[in-house]
Amino acid sequence: MTALVAAALALFGIAGARAQAPTAESQGLFQKTSPLVFQVKTAVTADAPKASYGSGFVVAKGGILATNYHVVAEAVQRPENYKMFVVVQGAVHEARVVAVDVIHDLALVKLPIPFDAELALRADAPRTGDKLYSVGIPHDLNLSIVEGLYNGVVSHAGYEQIQMSTPINPGMSGGPTLSSDGLVAGVNVAVMVGSQNLTFGVPVRHLSSLLESWKAAPLEGKTPEDARAATQAAIEKQLLQAQAALADDWRGVGQERAEMGEWRFRKPPPALKCWLNKVDDKMRDDERQFEVAIQICSLAEHATIRSDFRTAYYWMGMRTVKNLRLNRFQFSTAIDASYNDKMDHLVFSESPFREGRQDTTRYDCGERVVVNSHGVPFKMNYCLRGYYKYKTIFDVRAKFVTLAPIRGQALVGSLMLSGLTLPNASLLVRDLVESVEAR
Repeated sequence: MTALVAAALALFGIAGARAQAPTAESQGLFQKTSPLVFQVKTAVTADAPKASYGSGFVVAKGGILATNYHVVAEAVQRPENYKMFVVVQGAVHEARVVAVDVIHDLALVKLPIPFDAELALRADAPRTGDKLYSVGIPHDLNLSIVEGLYNGVVSHAGYEQIQMSTPINPGMSGGPTLSSDGLVAGVNVAVMVGSQNLTFGVPVRHLSSLLESWKAAPLEGKTPEDARAATQAAIEKQLLQAQAALADDWRGVGQERAEMGEWRFRKPPPALKCWLNKVDDKMRDDERQFEVAIQICSLAEHATIRSDFRTAYYWMGMRTVKNLRLNRFQFSTAIDASYNDKMDHLVFSESPFREGRQDTTRYDCGERVVVNSHGVPFKMNYCLRGYYKYKTIFDVRAKFVTLAPIRGQALVGSLMLSGLTLPNASLLVRDLVESVEAR
């Protein structure tokens, strides 16, 4: 930056950002690590355009690399269309997946070549404030190392991630996150969009567990067909474990209740992050005909099966519609409009709830009128669809509206469940509807 440009920026109140100076520690870690970190990609052929790409690193000298599952998901789920490749010193080697953990976004891949060294894994977690170094290949450019801090572990209903401040970028997913001693503390996985250096990694203990599982039941001796079947069986087992954790999180609330307007209902589980908004709070009081308040609660994490196929997730929406100046017919129309609001249609259109998926059946829907044990009558719509590959799990979406307003206020509820067994999905829907009562 020239002195003239710097002076102009200062005049306008713009501070110039300084590039992070390399340290002896980061340079030493890079020299040690760089021979063992490579680009991992999926493509139709070795020289075809990439369908996905990320980074991976050697965890066993026999040719085993660790990466993120989402980096190789297309090759796992569409082996007839995509293959997986690893670029080692300019040479492109076809690889295959030998173990996966879709809940923690991990995969082990096998190359046909051995290595002279491997990266060692930490036996414990770093301390909050410890330095971390993330290594990977950002945006298909040079192998890079970036520095940040360890800020603990974030847990949501069975999901677990390291919160850190290493400025990782797309393409670094699947690369190692190292502590200052050069040991692997985690695996790069994500950056929060719109944040400044708020990034996440997979805790190393999940990688250690995956390595132990692979050693106990290696796929190397199986035919490609048997290996693919074993991988899909492992994924279904992991999804069943994830949905059990979601159901346990829901049940953990017990009899605690939340209040919204004139209504009371079961408290959302702590894993759900909730926001409350009054949609017409900018109108003048003397102009309002009715008032709508919306509470949206969603899980921050999910399991990725393919790039556009997410599951093991749930979403809860509650809204009150309060009559201010409408007659009975007008208020009924307002309730119906809220019940059919586009908010829920937007949720339905997003993965994992959208229609027309090649991985799932079409939704089969029904409608009924029910009365819960508190004497509250509802109109209820519910839809169900299955998964072609994973026969024991389903997506369920349910909506209900109270048919008898309390003190001029109706309640509309929505529950979207992705990747649950029918017993657990039924439990969650029934539990929410049964909990609704007047305050």
